[in-house]
Amino acid sequence: MMIVITGVSGDLGKRIADQLAKIASPTGFRLTSRTPAKLAHYQALGFETAAFNFDDANSMDSALAGAETLLIISGDAPNDVRIRQHRAALESVKKSGVKRIVYTSFANPSAESLFPFADIHRDTETAIAESGLNYTILRNPMYAENIAGALQHAFETGELSLPSVQGRGTYMLKDDIAALTVNALIKAPGDKTTHVLTGSKALTLSDIADEASRVWAKPIRVSKMPMDVFKQMLEGFGLPEYLIQALEGMHHAIDADEYAEVNGEAVKLLGREPLAIEAILNQFN
Repeated sequence: MMIVITGVSGDLGKRIADQLAKIASPTGFRLTSRTPAKLAHYQALGFETAAFNFDDANSMDSALAGAETLLIISGDAPNDVRIRQHRAALESVKKSGVKRIVYTSFANPSAESLFPFADIHRDTETAIAESGLNYTILRNPMYAENIAGALQHAFETGELSLPSVQGRGTYMLKDDIAALTVNALIKAPGDKTTHVLTGSKALTLSDIADEASRVWAKPIRVSKMPMDVFKQMLEGFGLPEYLIQALEGMHHAIDADEYAEVNGEAVKLLGREPLAIEAILNQFN
């Protein structure tokens, strides 16, 4: 049985490959990237590697030859580009004989979501369901690492400042998301299942500040960052406009409690409670 994984040179993809290297034989896995030269480390470990370019049908057809399962790790591009790329990948899947798709989606991909990237995940989930293939969809929560910069600033200044103050959300570490993705890939049945994954607690910014105060043993206050200041900060980091708009939308979605659900799905796939904010906080001690 051959399992193909896309995007292995990316952050989440690399973590997934590293998890696989710890627990599984490399036989039966084909790790792919738009730039397969970046995968030399995994090739040295015994993994098969290949090019998989969402904009090149021939590369996708070649990478999927003989494969039974495809893990699509959603990449980084504007909505129209990613929607087109994911649908192109599904066309290659239909030609190749792949029987199961695993997809890294995101929480609440509804038409009403204030998060712009929800449209990508909703479209891809719909296309996967309409393919008739078996699938496992993983609706991931927010990455705890996404607020590491704000937490570092809070550690240094005593002030935790972000645009979303009122809403609640759950977070997970990327390594935990990678681990549960591997478990879903090699252990969970692919019988048209959607897993809504959450952290263990839904937290407001004040909750996070309280936890930081406890872990760091010093007071941390909360302030609401004006959205125009947030945008200027992201522009200063050199982020593209589509990503800035997405991050602005995510904070609106947090304040609308779009990510406040807490359930036990992640525990089932991980075999334990996921780690989250405290693990990030401890990095600064």
